[in-house]
Amino acid sequence: MRIRKNGAGLLARAGRSALLASAALSALSIAPAAHAVVPNDNNTPADIVDGTDVNGVGIMYRADGYVCTGTLINPRTVIFAAHCVNDYDPSTYSTVNDGIPVAFAFQSNARPGLVNWINNGYRTNTALSVYNVNNIAYNPDSLDPPALSFLYGDTAMATLDTPASDVPTWAMLFSALPAPESISDTTGTGYHVTITGYGRSGSGTTGNSYGIDYRRKVAENFLGMLGSLDDIDIFLFGEGGGYTQNLYQTDFDDPTRTNEFDFNVFKDDALPNEGNTAGGDSGGPLILDQTFDQKVVLGVLSGGSRYFLEQPQSSYGGSAFYQPLYLFWDWIAQNNPYRYATAKAGDGKWSDASHWVTALDPNYMIIDSNGSLVNGVPTTPGAGAFGEDDAQKFGQVCYQPNDGSDDACYDVGTDTLLINGEPVEATDATTTSGSKTVADNKGKVEIAERSPSDGAASLADEAIVEAQAEGDAVLPAATLANGLPGATNFVPNNIDPVAAQGVVGRYYDVTLSAAGKTTLDIDATVDRFTISGTGSTLDVTSAGSLTSLMDINHLAGVVNVDGAVETPGDYLLLSGLLSGKGTLRTPYFTNIMGVVAPGGIGTIGTLTVEGNAILSSGSTLHVDLGSSGSDLLAVKATDDVEGVAAVDGKVVFGAATGAKLRYGSRYTFLTAEGGVEGTFDTPTNISAILKPVLTYGANSVSVTIDAGNYAGVVNGGSQVQTSFARLLDQNRALYGNYATLYGEADLLSVAAIQASLEAMAPRTEALRTSMSEVLNDNMARFYRDRLARVSGGSMGGTLTMTGQPLQLAALSMNNLNLGMDQGGGNETVTQENALPEDVSAFIAGGYIDGKSDPMRGAITTGRDKFDGWYGAAGIEKMIGDDAVIGLAASFSELKGNTGIGDTARARLYQATVYGNWDLGGVVLDGVGSAGTLTSKTKRAFAVGTTPYTLRGSDQQLALSGEIGIGAPLGGDAFTITPRASLRGAYISGGNLAEYGGDTALVIHRHAIQSAQGRLGATAKIDVGGFKPYLTANYVHEFRDQPAYFLANFVGGTGSLAPFALGGSDKNWGEVGGGLTLSTGNVDISLSADTTAWRGNLSYQSYRAALKFRF
Repeated sequence: MRIRKNGAGLLARAGRSALLASAALSALSIAPAAHAVVPNDNNTPADIVDGTDVNGVGIMYRADGYVCTGTLINPRTVIFAAHCVNDYDPSTYSTVNDGIPVAFAFQSNARPGLVNWINNGYRTNTALSVYNVNNIAYNPDSLDPPALSFLYGDTAMATLDTPASDVPTWAMLFSALPAPESISDTTGTGYHVTITGYGRSGSGTTGNSYGIDYRRKVAENFLGMLGSLDDIDIFLFGEGGGYTQNLYQTDFDDPTRTNEFDFNVFKDDALPNEGNTAGGDSGGPLILDQTFDQKVVLGVLSGGSRYFLEQPQSSYGGSAFYQPLYLFWDWIAQNNPYRYATAKAGDGKWSDASHWVTALDPNYMIIDSNGSLVNGVPTTPGAGAFGEDDAQKFGQVCYQPNDGSDDACYDVGTDTLLINGEPVEATDATTTSGSKTVADNKGKVEIAERSPSDGAASLADEAIVEAQAEGDAVLPAATLANGLPGATNFVPNNIDPVAAQGVVGRYYDVTLSAAGKTTLDIDATVDRFTISGTGSTLDVTSAGSLTSLMDINHLAGVVNVDGAVETPGDYLLLSGLLSGKGTLRTPYFTNIMGVVAPGGIGTIGTLTVEGNAILSSGSTLHVDLGSSGSDLLAVKATDDVEGVAAVDGKVVFGAATGAKLRYGSRYTFLTAEGGVEGTFDTPTNISAILKPVLTYGANSVSVTIDAGNYAGVVNGGSQVQTSFARLLDQNRALYGNYATLYGEADLLSVAAIQASLEAMAPRTEALRTSMSEVLNDNMARFYRDRLARVSGGSMGGTLTMTGQPLQLAALSMNNLNLGMDQGGGNETVTQENALPEDVSAFIAGGYIDGKSDPMRGAITTGRDKFDGWYGAAGIEKMIGDDAVIGLAASFSELKGNTGIGDTARARLYQATVYGNWDLGGVVLDGVGSAGTLTSKTKRAFAVGTTPYTLRGSDQQLALSGEIGIGAPLGGDAFTITPRASLRGAYISGGNLAEYGGDTALVIHRHAIQSAQGRLGATAKIDVGGFKPYLTANYVHEFRDQPAYFLANFVGGTGSLAPFALGGSDKNWGEVGGGLTLSTGNVDISLSADTTAWRGNLSYQSYRAALKFRF
């Protein structure tokens, strides 16, 4: 249909008598270019075939033969041109109810995919990147009759019935491009763009002379103009057609500038790979590729223009126009079925609609106030086809024929006419009549490549439009329906569209990034699931399931699966924790740097992976071990997947809550029906002692708990630790006898083992040994003092009671403290004439207290302490005038405690014969004792969480004897008696078997043998009733005392281990003194004895006596 229009154009007003002198007719052909890319004459169609196979630009094929191009903007949605589908109601496009099936194929060579789609009943084939469409929406503005279905409002969205997970998606620019500062003769606006599509091809001269071959082609161009069709018409022909909506437009420049139809409609020069669109390219993207770091889609292709009737379509001199996305961004957001959703911070259920909020689509881009490309949406609605577009137009429409006769351009941005590059004022001139032809040339072709068959459309004489909005519009509140970010009150769960029933499709890409736990308590299906927040948790309960139709990206956070999680794609665990006892179905589960904990950390369970499991070198498998089983990662085969476990990285073993790991236990923690490939890193020790040893089978991996040596973890400078380590290592073969001890000790850290072994030190042995020596020495001192009292014939038939032996015994039996470090005393009462003149008797008792060195090398808080009492009774008789002999029996008891609270008790039962013989100036004396030493010990400590209280008791032979010689010097008032003596003592050795637990020791003691040389003197003064005395002795020990005892665990095997006793001295002093005051019939005596300069032990005894005469 031809429409003639007469009018005075800008060129005519500039003085042009004929608009297009080189053409027989001035003509405009506007086509809804179901367009393909046509290269310049320097390239062939084969040269511009896109070398990238799948890049997100695909061919639309209608089963009735129409072809267009579209761009994938998310895995479910393709944006393309409305005129490709607006000849029918959207509900018509369907694979059911005799509808028209539609598909998009994304391979560079789309033929195999489309053939497969048709031959297989219009079904999606992801392997060939062909996807069936289940819903179509197109902009209703495109149905406005003057639009001729494509001139304005020409946008559409198609929903794929299967997410295109392996197809790249494109970002869209929802801001108008800013006007450049100037228009260049060579680069025009300066905006470099890529054009691409699957339509017809040919050459710059012949136009779209080649049919559609289903191969995507690509070319480059400069964006020529942001302006309307009327901007071109008014400049070239003097009158517009009412098409005022802005469009992005490009032209096709002949690089030689010799083509008769090329008058450089938009000012710029040809690019090396410049091209134009043609039939079959409609809906394809206009890609801004060099302005920002990221390529963005500016618009979708609607059609092309030619300006001469003789001009081949899509040839040199023609132009193409695209619908700017910024005009329709809110319509795109609303009709985009894809929603990005995220959970709000805090805990909530998946089924709680208030728990969710929509997020900004990552492919929505705007230009911010700094001119940067950022993710966002405009703050005002899109103007659409009829709204008020406040974008600044830019570009120059030119008439520059190659004969050089004219050079006229109109700058649409500045409303300036330029002649020969200089601005001029427009003047009236003659008008020119022109003619334009309009054709609808959607590329209607068939797979058999029959020639395209074009329909036809008529252009109305005048478009009747009006603006739909006035003033500054504001965005509505965000809702799920309008697609704005920030909407809530929905539950992410995919809905397939049913256009015939008005069911709107919704597909969700869910990301958990905020802190909080989302509990999945329903069966939910989404297109993609991602968890990326370190504080985020997804808990899939046993009643819940999650299906992610593309894949699952576990980037951080926790996913606990007690129900089921399924994806036909991969489950990628980059970091974070995957736990639970449910089932994960995926072809490939890949753990990069995350932790997998079947059952959950501390809880035993089986996590099943139906698919292949890849545990990479940075991964960790956490396995809890219990008394009756362990965690299990069970990898199972499916119909399509072998069920292989490819293992690497770390496996970490821990005890389940309430369980304790035991040496020798064996567990199977990984099974794989398809086999196990690879090996884990050598696992770290479970504790300082226990180490896991892995065993690999064809379809499983097991662990046996082995034990290392204690000798390797103790402090080599501590004999306590090294000796216990030796015992523990050599008795490992008898593990069953010491299961409690090993069970606790094996689990401890190095520091805890060292501390526990120190606590186990048998400190009571040093204390018991010291108390045994004190008991023996104390009674020897007692008899030595007794001989001094009865020397010189002072018998007198007396009966002497020293102290209160009966009361002391009663106190001891009632476990009352006898006064450690508080001193003590003997209260002595003498009854004269109670016995024959040559006989005396005594009953004695007193206190003892002291301190001794603790066990050498053991950690302690101070010296060992002890106190106690003794009692003795004896009778003495004069032999002639110069000798005395006595017989006595005694009982002594000491109770002591170590610096950490262990206790011991020692008792000495002793019979003694003693006497002296005055040889006239020289006195000989001697003492011989024999008896039994009994002892009891108690020590308490804990190994791990198990407390122990060990007790022991034994009996030893105790012998001692002393012979001495003294020489009293002086008179009655003052006497000094030097004395020398030799003393020997023996306490037998033997074995002590403790009881109270499997840490009890059998102790092998060495006999204590002492040979002492003693040299000293006693000085006495007797002046009236004042009788002080002082005695001092130097003692040298000739024998070395036992420094160690030997021990093993009761029932143990192997050699005995040494443990240190307290210290020993070779030389020391003993000092005693007292005072007697006589007052009438009563004598009051006070005396005390102590060791001096003795480092290993010290003790004191204190006595007080009263003597009555009647």
